[in-house]
Amino acid sequence: MKKGNELKVGILSQVFGGIVNIALCGVKFYIGTITNCISILQDAYNNLGDVVGNATGALGIGLAGKKPTEKYPHGFGRFEDVATLFMYIIYFLVGALFIYKSVERLFFHPPIFFLWWSFIVVAITMLVKVGMFFGYWAAYKVNKSSVIKADMIDSLQDVGITAMTLLSYGLSMASAAPVDAIIGIIIGVFIIVSIIKNLKGTMESLMGSWDIDQKVEDAFEANKIEYIDYKAFGYGRRIECVVELKNELTEEQIKALEDSKIFIISAKFDKKEETV
Repeated sequence: MKKGNELKVGILSQVFGGIVNIALCGVKFYIGTITNCISILQDAYNNLGDVVGNATGALGIGLAGKKPTEKYPHGFGRFEDVATLFMYIIYFLVGALFIYKSVERLFFHPPIFFLWWSFIVVAITMLVKVGMFFGYWAAYKVNKSSVIKADMIDSLQDVGITAMTLLSYGLSMASAAPVDAIIGIIIGVFIIVSIIKNLKGTMESLMGSWDIDQKVEDAFEANKIEYIDYKAFGYGRRIECVVELKNELTEEQIKALEDSKIFIISAKFDKKEETV
């Protein structure tokens, strides 16, 4: 279970990110429509995918922050990984849409209407995404969520996507060739390859491929924590434990565990149970 401030920062990062992405989507969709530039329209769809990702991320972080229940004593931490996986699936589909629409535009390429003011506005949206990266980075310092980490990666990718979009839009002035379609295909391939690479860590966390038990036992031994039994549940690089202890934990021991990203969500000793 995440602490109050950590949970609040995580959810707010998704809410504010969603609001900004809605605005970016609206601006780019309008500009893409009046200029007939497919790459700008695709960038708008990309931001729309980010909105869905933010909504999913907020839900995942919120559920992960719920207290353990009798039915789910290990807590709900894995919801965060599921949300991250869903976000990556959305971004993958956006990349596939980029490729499909761009290939279609190769065979049917209507004229693009270049407007300097629209070029400047799209350039400003790129700077907004840079600002969003730093906003997510600040949130990640408080809440080491895989969802926020995915947002950071996506923000940097969006900066590159918008830069490529501006390039194709600018080149449309000097060439009648379907430059925006060609660059759209390149962007789509880049998104898909990047998502496949980033999926590896999320799938490892969901499948439990890293040695959680060994890390917990090493931390218990290092901090002289005497236990009878425990169950560990990991997501991302964070581990939550339900533990049966011989003695109560000291504040120093709890802090040392949390510094190692190990959190005791429920501790049992002397036949009494205490939720941490």
